[in-house]
Amino acid sequence: MLRKIFIMFFVLLAIRLSAQQPVQTIRGNIADMASDVPLAFASVGLQNTSFGAMADSLGHFTIKNVPIGRYNILVSLVGYEPVVLKEILVTSSKEVFLNIAMKESTTMLKEVVIKHKVNKEQPLNTMATLSAKMLSVEEADRKSVV
Repeated sequence: MLRKIFIMFFVLLAIRLSAQQPVQTIRGNIADMASDVPLAFASVGLQNTSFGAMADSLGHFTIKNVPIGRYNILVSLVGYEPVVLKEILVTSSKEVFLNIAMKESTTMLKEVVIKHKVNKEQPLNTMATLSAKMLSVEEADRKSVV
């Protein structure tokens, strides 16, 4: 009798250990908050896990085989503020679908000065053979003295 209970215990334990954990898929779309334009190649990840995906060129993403539970989802893209969706419930009964809107980040930059240096001895038109020297306004305004 004790032997049958012992064997039954190990059989139930083996069944429990070999049973697969339920998993589900998280899908969604990522778009710009102001214009509703899809954002390509944004990264989507479940915090504190190794699960994640990258959005395609149309802003769609899919994360497969996510164990059921609650997750914080981090969405990031260069030029946009990161988005954290907290406590998203993943259940075995239905797939999770998310529409994520990202806000463009603004950064104040310093002044940019662009200086153009022109070699006046070289003509702009390389096909010109005569009178191709470039003149400034001051040079053209000068009167030649004879």
